[in-house]
Amino acid sequence: MIGSTVGLVGAGVFGLSRLGRVAPTVLGSGDGGFDAAATAVEPARRIQPRRPFRRFPLDPLDGFCTVLSNFGDCRGSDCERRHQGIDVFGDFGQPIYAMAMGVLTEQYVDGGSGAGRSGNAWVLTEPDETYYFYAHLSAFADGLVEGSSVAAGQVIGYVGETGNSDDGNPETCNCHVHFEYHPAGGPAIDPLGVFDPPDGSVVF
Repeated sequence: MIGSTVGLVGAGVFGLSRLGRVAPTVLGSGDGGFDAAATAVEPARRIQPRRPFRRFPLDPLDGFCTVLSNFGDCRGSDCERRHQGIDVFGDFGQPIYAMAMGVLTEQYVDGGSGAGRSGNAWVLTEPDETYYFYAHLSAFADGLVEGSSVAAGQVIGYVGETGNSDDGNPETCNCHVHFEYHPAGGPAIDPLGVFDPPDGSVVF
């Protein structure tokens, strides 16, 4: 019951007080978690610290490191192409989250067709054809396949270094996810103009 309400900020969950009466416990505490109600034998406890969902692919409460503001940077010799996303740094294996409710419309597997640069990657598509591209994953979340429907904030994979992720980092984390945003199915635009990175995290 509690697990099904993890994403509902501000709803009530009921538990037993020391007097045996039903007492509400509020979802949506300041750090995004919620409290399990105290009972006659157990004190209240904090569970699921990650809520509400920030509109960003990695969670700043879960080992998040930093963001490179590198949309549009030159790639290849003589700037033959431009970087179509941003690089969000984190630790190897850190969870990556769905930015919106949608369908995982494309999956790329490291070493397979079309995955030379991306390595393991997902394309997540909303009903209006807006899509998000996540690359260099170490692994995909269990149970998800091409065609799976996901909810905003659902774990879809894990930070890694597959494809041409390159080494090197402006701070201390050792891996990153390449993240693109394509509104209405059109050309990529800079996600930093739209979404919600933690304060002070952007490295120019």
